Amino acid sequence: NFYKNIGNGENLTINSFKKFLSLEPANPTGYIELAEFYYIIKNYGQAEETLQKAIDVKPDYSVAYHNLAYALVQQNKLDEAIKMLEKTMSLLDKKDPNYIRAATDKNTIEKAISNKKSNQ
Repeated sequence: NFYKNIGNGENLTINSFKKFLSLEPANPTGYIELAEFYYIIKNYGQAEETLQKAIDVKPDYSVAYHNLAYALVQQNKLDEAIKMLEKTMSLLDKKDPNYIRAATDKNTIEKAISNKKSNQ
């Protein structure tokens, strides 16, 4: 992936995305791309915030909810992540591969929560 090799160019990359979004603020894909960059640099809070903006722009954008779930998991916000995966699933046909992926991710998180409670 291009972003993995940028080294100290993080600010340049972030500023480039922000410039793009200032020109096309209603484009949810720009927010998704910026959030993916934040994810790569392990800035999950910024990824979460950016994905929320994508959802604000396009409330039926399943990809944004699914990606938001990943950012929430990285912040150990597992209950919120499950809600985002449920929202993802509600926007997709049950035969859609993305629905199946969201359902699988949801089950994995639920098992992790259950195991965590069992070990306490």
